[in-house]
Amino acid sequence: MTVQQGLTVLGLGSVGVATAGRLQNMLPEGLQVRVLAIDTDKNKLENSGVAPENRLLAAQDWRNGRGCGGEVLDGQRALSHERSSIEKLIGTPEFLLVTAAFGGGTATGGAGIIQSICRKNDIPVIFLVTLPFSQEGHSRRQAAEEAIRQDLLTGAEAVLALPNDLLYSVLPPATPVLQAYDMANRELAETALAITLLLTQNNILAPETGDLAAILHRKKGFCSIGVGHAVRADGADCCLKALEKMLQAPLLGGADKIWNADAVIMSLIGGSDLSIGEVRQTLDAAMEFIGPSAKILSGASVEPTFGDRVMVCCVTVKFDDSADEQVLRTELPAAAGATARKPRQAKQKTTKQPANNAQQEFAFENQSKGMMEKTQPVIWNGEDLDDPTWRRRSTPIDKGTVIAAE
Repeated sequence: MTVQQGLTVLGLGSVGVATAGRLQNMLPEGLQVRVLAIDTDKNKLENSGVAPENRLLAAQDWRNGRGCGGEVLDGQRALSHERSSIEKLIGTPEFLLVTAAFGGGTATGGAGIIQSICRKNDIPVIFLVTLPFSQEGHSRRQAAEEAIRQDLLTGAEAVLALPNDLLYSVLPPATPVLQAYDMANRELAETALAITLLLTQNNILAPETGDLAAILHRKKGFCSIGVGHAVRADGADCCLKALEKMLQAPLLGGADKIWNADAVIMSLIGGSDLSIGEVRQTLDAAMEFIGPSAKILSGASVEPTFGDRVMVCCVTVKFDDSADEQVLRTELPAAAGATARKPRQAKQKTTKQPANNAQQEFAFENQSKGMMEKTQPVIWNGEDLDDPTWRRRSTPIDKGTVIAAE
């Protein structure tokens, strides 16, 4: 099978490497996609399922393989120390997709290092990250938001931020926490797979990586994702049934997310018996749920290893305009020879108040030593250091002289 060479997926941090491992198991046989994993946690890295030659344990001599304990600065330092090793591991792919969960230490602190390396080597990169559940605390969410705003927006082609709280819209309250996290990670892996397959060549519909970058170029997007599966045994319209299941997916948050999106990425993947008629019927049906002003990127892939299975994946993106404006302010330089100026503020009229030049005085009072009164005094150069300096040295207190303003 002929594919676009150089597509690489990188799992960063504990959740990212687990996602990379899932993705590696999902990849159709013969698809030439490199799957990499970087973490500071040795156990998570070794249990990820990613091939040893594609793994990097960061800062082993410093963190001893125990992770960063949720400390963002430690994650930044750990990956900063490994810049040369990371550059060698990543190489020069045509496109890099980074998957991670933000809010912890390694991924949140280290993502900026990955972005910096990609920018240096002119590698297009998209970050597909999850934001913490609300019950994980405000500090984790704030750390995730700051990492996106400060470290990624100025260099990444796009940042797709997926709030885990979308699961609350569909999951019963009695759902076990571990099941909820596992569901979020599974949906993240399947979305990474769909974006990867979307960019393969010689299929029914195959946009270029440049098309994806053009739609999402350097904008932060709050995204939702939906994945639906069906098999031929479900009937002749199994592709439409996969579309229906996608609309009910946990992390999509309802069909309204598609209608209100600024950009929509739609992908249909099936076995060798997937027909052009099914592709047209499915994508036409999907278009009915997309708003008229949305930018659309759609594709269809034929993977023989899918057999009688079909999968529909949708990524909706709602751009954060305020973050985009901040990036523009950061990137636009001042004209040559010009001096940057702060915006002029309206001058407010103030009423002159009579000056109160009375100087306040501190009340220096002799205080008892309390419970230390009968203890052995600390004597240094003949002075009792337990006494305040002003008192033991009889320092005169200068109250100053008030000069009346004219």
